[in-house]
Amino acid sequence: MRVSKHLADKMRSFEALAAYANMGDQPGEWKKFRLMYPDFFPVTSGFAQKGFENLDSWMYDFADEWHKDFSDLPPGVILLPPLLWYRNRLRAVWARNDQHGYCLAILLGFEDEAAEIAAEHRGEVSFEPIARPFVVPGQPIAKEKSHGLPQGRPAINGVTGAITWEFGCEIQRAVYELMQERWRAKICPQCGRYFVAMKTAQKVCSAACSGDAARKRALTWWNQTGRKRRARAQ
Repeated sequence: MRVSKHLADKMRSFEALAAYANMGDQPGEWKKFRLMYPDFFPVTSGFAQKGFENLDSWMYDFADEWHKDFSDLPPGVILLPPLLWYRNRLRAVWARNDQHGYCLAILLGFEDEAAEIAAEHRGEVSFEPIARPFVVPGQPIAKEKSHGLPQGRPAINGVTGAITWEFGCEIQRAVYELMQERWRAKICPQCGRYFVAMKTAQKVCSAACSGDAARKRALTWWNQTGRKRRARAQ
C-alpha cells in the first residue's frame, strides 16, 4: 500500500512527539533524543543575546545547567527545566489528564489563554514549577512576563478567503494534528510507553508487548478458570 508524503511526514512528526513524551530525566536520554530529532525545536529565534540565539540550543543547554545545579534538590522538591516541563505537559495531554485544556494551550503557544484557564480553575490545574531565565527565544520581551514556545498567528488566504492558523513551530503543528486523530495517542498497558497507534483497535506498543499481554492473559486464565476445572476433574 502506497503512503502519501503528507501522511508519512505526519506520522514521523507523531513518532517524534512520542519519543519526546518517552524521554527520560537524564542528560544521556535527552542528548540521544536531540541526535534522533535535530529539528524538533526551532533553530532560530531572532534574538541576539548570547545563549538565546535559538530555542533548540537554549532548551538543551539550560537543561544541562539545571542537571548540574538543581537535580539534587531535597526529596519532594520539584523544579524542572523547560525541556522536561514541556515534556510533562505533552504527557498530560497524551494521557488525557488535561481536563481544562491548560497543557494543550501551553503546547500550542497560547500562554495567555493558559494563564486564564489556570486562574479560572484554580486548584484544579496543577503542574511542577519551572526553572527558566526571564527571556525565552521565540517570544517578545514583556515586563514581568516569561514566554515559552513561539506564538502562531492567523492567516487569511487572499484567493479563497479561508482563515487558517500558522503555528510558531512544527511541534505545535504536530500536537494540533495529533489532536485531530486523538485515538492514535495511547499508553501501552504493558510497558507504560507513550505510542502512536496505527489502528483504532491497537492496544499495545509492540509485538513484544503483545506477546507479554497474551502470556499474561493465559496465566490469568490458568490460575482462575483452569484451576476450577482441574479441581472439578479430581
